[in-house]
Amino acid sequence: CAQCVIDAHHHSPFHRIKKWNGRFFEKTSLKELGFVLCLGHSGYACLNQRPSAYRPMIIMDINGYHHLNFMFCFCCDQETNEAKQLFHHGFFPATLMHPETVFTSEVLEQFNVHHCTSTKSGESFCASLQQMTNSGQPYKVSDSYCTMMQASHIHRHLQMVRRSGQAHNIDKYIQHRRKNCIAIHCPTCPEPG
Repeated sequence: CAQCVIDAHHHSPFHRIKKWNGRFFEKTSLKELGFVLCLGHSGYACLNQRPSAYRPMIIMDINGYHHLNFMFCFCCDQETNEAKQLFHHGFFPATLMHPETVFTSEVLEQFNVHHCTSTKSGESFCASLQQMTNSGQPYKVSDSYCTMMQASHIHRHLQMVRRSGQAHNIDKYIQHRRKNCIAIHCPTCPEPG
């Protein structure tokens, strides 16, 4: 039954689902079965939901594109910061204001590895995700190449800021380095000053 499938995929919403139609197994999605990905409250619905609580989104994961309904948390009668909730749950929104496309951290990391080691282009990577989503008609899958590239650049920059220590104000503790430098310190390289 649909509810059993939803319950079984509560913590793994990016599996490809097939259902028996009486003659053969056909592709379906958790969204079509009524699944809603709830942010906050350990994956369960927020008690303070609003009438427009569900938002359809496109998610890019390592096994392709997915369409799911998201429900944000509206606790404490505060205006929710949707991007912050998405970041907290491992999603990287394409935009900070009213996001409609999100990327999993796994797909951004995988693209970065493919791009750096095999010099795979972003266009090829997105085409492979389209192929995994619908191998029979990949052209029917929405193309998120530009959005993926923007998110990838921002994600890579944030990783560099974090790895350099600038996210934790390392300049306060190591004064002999240039301020706000995100390059990895090389003790043998000459530095000005």
